[in-house]
Amino acid sequence: MENINSCIKDDMEESFTKLFEAVDKEKWPLFIQVQKQLLQGKPIDIETVAEILGASVEDTAQIVGQFGETDQQEKVVAFAGVSIIPTPHSFKVHGKQLYTWCAADALIFPGFLDVTAEIASKDPINGEPITLTVEGKKIKAIEPENALVSWVTDQDINDIRATMCNRIHFFVSENTANEWQHQNPDAQVFQVKEFLKFSLNPMDCC
Repeated sequence: MENINSCIKDDMEESFTKLFEAVDKEKWPLFIQVQKQLLQGKPIDIETVAEILGASVEDTAQIVGQFGETDQQEKVVAFAGVSIIPTPHSFKVHGKQLYTWCAADALIFPGFLDVTAEIASKDPINGEPITLTVEGKKIKAIEPENALVSWVTDQDINDIRATMCNRIHFFVSENTANEWQHQNPDAQVFQVKEFLKFSLNPMDCC
């Protein structure tokens, strides 16, 4: 088991590092501040995001174009995986209904943001529910107990949602995970508990 865990840890660190290196390390704390602002559950003016990032409105619009989403009023409604627009992954924090772009976001963001999150999603194969409560990096509750999560190492940072986020799901069992992985042979599947244990914080790597 120790050797298996070591391999998982190495694979996870390599893929997380590759992802995080796409953003200047000094910007990650600022990105997380934008995410925390979104936890209030309301769209954010682009000027407010610019102030948080310490960038011009023009540069901020480019950053949001790459890492976020805006509404018709050009307000930021999603950023770096935290969203107030519905996705398949429910993410409740402080009673606010939020969402994440992928299952992995839902798992790791409570640690990044120092919050407790109630998470709900569905297995993409059979539609059965997966629910979790994650406090920081600790799983306080999980149903089913042996839920799994997929992970994609080959991502395009310029289109992170299509190449990565849309392919990272929760699964209720090895059977459904294996069925999905058969259709996605380039992806990996981990036990949720192992994934969270070996995931990295962007400020701790790169």
